[in-house]
Amino acid sequence: MSPRSLRIAILDCDTPVPNVYSERGLYSDIFAGLLRNAASTSPELSELKLEFSKFDSVLGQFPSLEELLTLNGMIITGSAASVYDDAPWITSLTDFCRKIYTSHPRIKIFGSCFGHQLLCHILFSPLEKNVVCRDPKGWELGVHPTTLSSAFISNFGPVTSNPLHADQLRLQFVHADHVDLSGLPEGFHSIGSSQHCSLQGVWEKGRVLTYQGHAEFDRFVNGETVKVFGKAVWNETFMEQSLKAVDAQDDAIWAAQVMLRFFLEEREEREEREERIYRAFLLSAARLFQQPTFHNLPTCSLNQTSPSHYSTMARAPVISVCHGGGPMPLMNDPDHYELIKSMTTKIPSVLGLDTPSAPRAIVLVTAHWSERRPTISNGKKHKLYYDYGGFPPETYKLKYDAPGSPEVAAQVYELLENAGMSPEMDGERGWDHGVFVPMLLINPKADIPVIQLSVLSTNSPAQHYAMGQALAPLRDSGVAIIGSGMPTFHNLRLMFSGGTNDPGFKKRNKEWSDRLTATVKTEDVGERAKALEGWREWVGAKEAHPIGGEEHFLPLIVCAGAGGQGKAEAFGDAMMGTKQFSYYWT
Repeated sequence: MSPRSLRIAILDCDTPVPNVYSERGLYSDIFAGLLRNAASTSPELSELKLEFSKFDSVLGQFPSLEELLTLNGMIITGSAASVYDDAPWITSLTDFCRKIYTSHPRIKIFGSCFGHQLLCHILFSPLEKNVVCRDPKGWELGVHPTTLSSAFISNFGPVTSNPLHADQLRLQFVHADHVDLSGLPEGFHSIGSSQHCSLQGVWEKGRVLTYQGHAEFDRFVNGETVKVFGKAVWNETFMEQSLKAVDAQDDAIWAAQVMLRFFLEEREEREEREERIYRAFLLSAARLFQQPTFHNLPTCSLNQTSPSHYSTMARAPVISVCHGGGPMPLMNDPDHYELIKSMTTKIPSVLGLDTPSAPRAIVLVTAHWSERRPTISNGKKHKLYYDYGGFPPETYKLKYDAPGSPEVAAQVYELLENAGMSPEMDGERGWDHGVFVPMLLINPKADIPVIQLSVLSTNSPAQHYAMGQALAPLRDSGVAIIGSGMPTFHNLRLMFSGGTNDPGFKKRNKEWSDRLTATVKTEDVGERAKALEGWREWVGAKEAHPIGGEEHFLPLIVCAGAGGQGKAEAFGDAMMGTKQFSYYWT
């Protein structure tokens, strides 16, 4: 088992008031001190090694792609700003945190006050509008008890620092906004409620933890903050009452120890699972990595075929594929056997590889790249971005040397711009595993240029369908379109817990898959678009693609738009207790 250590990034969302800043530094400094203190006072956590990095999110500073691969956790601090403020830095922070949640499931996210509200906005806005708003009860100030939920207590235990009321967590508060939700989706739990605020935080095992209160605040920090916040607007009596409420005992150390235990959640189970995967990998690694697929892959020069030739080329297909779990299809994982077979036989046949009708280029829409605007990789060459964690070292040495195509990227840009989508170019981002894992199996020769295309962080079905329609003319010039995700099912928690073996799940999943397949096969373009527009409300949708995890469904919608008039074909592959369907139009 790995040494007990945590690497945590802290995103500062504000600067403390002057007296606090001069005494304690930034909020990131205060959090780091709190967590180190909490670890040192716990026999369970005293040997835990903590490493912190801090980023000023107001200035647009975030961890790099390389840094993300090393992180275990991320903290979003409080702020005097409101989540609903129209500020560019809040928009950028929202987009970044959404990417972390959807594309980096190994990074656990904690949010405090503003951070709590921001995460709830990201996770639950698809369910209800304006989940973050001004609290009609006004400010909640000082130390107040939160009555913890039974689910939270059953996982983290009673509040040992409050023995007389072990079901109550006392924290410092200073907030006037709150999260207003009628309910939480499956997998999420309320941490508890107070007389003032009905949702004092949320918890999703191994993914998200939030506090409306401030574990990082003590009497001094909150007292100075209240003085500055209220100086111009609160009367003397209200100020005195607030400062009196601040001067009280809290349970900040216990709350911080819960944070550390949350950051460690499921680690042992994951490490045991990864050890099993590694043992299975070693059995086949010698043979697997001696194959030419993974060595000295041939490159090709860009095909400068004349436009007149394009008009005589066979129309290129559109294919929505399931790319599997991380690099596991390349590890001969038994749960990916059918998927591997399809990617090495069926899909190359649909593409017409090794025939005169082979595509001159492939535009690949990947679930693992989400941007506010459609973003296109336009470099001549691209490094690989190993956006997975916990796998054998060999999986971080994989190579896929297919060229890019600035020429085709420019055509993609023009088509999307003409459709009013304001696309952007990116010549630096590496190809993520949504690109190189399937392509190593589909076309190991690497002799066809690949252009990587992002999905949209809006998650809008209509926008993604329109993106596909805009790209459709490329097919007549010999450019194939591939959507790489897990369109039928992408609920990793259910997969790894064994829940996909439950007979009840299998029945529900078949009903969901049957409806999805029937919809995708709808021949009329308009009817297909209208049906997919409401996919989120279908029975089984939230189980197949949990809220906040739509990105693995979106490449299929792009493909459905690019497929045009006519019926799609479908085939299914068994994978980890599910049936994963691929769809194609020729």
